[in-house]
Amino acid sequence: LYRRISALTTEEELTAFAEEMTDRFGPMPLDAAHLLDVVRLKQLAYASCVSRIDAGEKGATLAFYKNTFPKPEALLNYISRAPQHFKIRPDQTLQIIQQNWTTPEKRIAGLKQHLQAFEKLLA
Repeated sequence: LYRRISALTTEEELTAFAEEMTDRFGPMPLDAAHLLDVVRLKQLAYASCVSRIDAGEKGATLAFYKNTFPKPEALLNYISRAPQHFKIRPDQTLQIIQQNWTTPEKRIAGLKQHLQAFEKLLA
C-alpha cells in the first residue's frame, strides 16, 4: 500500500485510493487519513515550487526550489495582503507566522490554503 501511495500523483488518484481503502477495510483510521493529507500537501508543494515545509503550532517555514519563486512579484503581492503573517528570511525561506495550528488538522488546512494560493500565483 505504501508503494501505491507513493505513486499517486493527482487529487483524483488520491480520492480513488481513499475510496478503495474504505471499501476494502472500512472507515479509514485518523493516521491513515493524515498520511493521505501529507501526500496531498506534497503534491501541492511540488506544484507551487516548494521544496521543504517545516510546520508547527505557530506557523511554518517554506523553502522554494532553488531558493526562488518563479513569479516573485506575485508572491510579494500575496504577502503584502497580510504582512503580519509572513516574513522572508535571509536564507530565502518564507515564514508563515502567528498562526493557531494547534492540531494536525489545522496545520494541514492552513498549509493547504497557502500552497493552493501559491499554485494559483504560478498559473
